Amino acid sequence: MPGSLPGDKIIIRYLNKQYFGGEDLKRKTSKEILAESFREVSERKPIDKITIRDITEDCGYSPATFYRHCWAEAEKRIVR
Repeated sequence: MPGSLPGDKIIIRYLNKQYFGGEDLKRKTSKEILAESFREVSERKPIDKITIRDITEDCGYSPATFYRHCWAEAEKRIVR
């Protein structure tokens, strides 16, 4: 954070612990956000009917983001 002071992180961790249940504030990676969206979509729709567009629309990403972060791993798991 530009302009942040060394004590800022300590204050943020204290407030987080006091008011938000103590979870560390951590940015989620795009891959984590996409996985979370997949889980949310799978609660509403059968897995074999889920499309990449369903996942990316749920989290507000473009399909290109899915391909950039997840396609290589997904491609390994496709049974041919």
